[in-house]
Amino acid sequence: MPVGVLMGAAAAWGAVECPRSLDGHPLERVSVFDGPPSDRVDLRPEGRGRRDVWADLDKSDRRATLVCRYKSVSRAAAFVLPAGSRTCEGARRADDTYRSIVCR
Repeated sequence: MPVGVLMGAAAAWGAVECPRSLDGHPLERVSVFDGPPSDRVDLRPEGRGRRDVWADLDKSDRRATLVCRYKSVSRAAAFVLPAGSRTCEGARRADDTYRSIVCR
């Protein structure tokens, strides 16, 4: 089944975060890609307890993309991170779904 993606360009300043819900559906999964998701370069985070960290995003020549997926909906929200974004940090719930993610 195809997944609809709501794309947005992140502001050139400040943090970028997944909305905590989409049409009332809670955030469930996240991905950080090196470049556009269509290139399928899904980066792996370093796990630290209930926190995941994607580091050194600014080392690539391509801008990272944050994809936010929500429980029980096929649409996702995606944000191209501003140039110079260095890290994303995600907080997971006890069931390993994501509670939040912030990229800076």
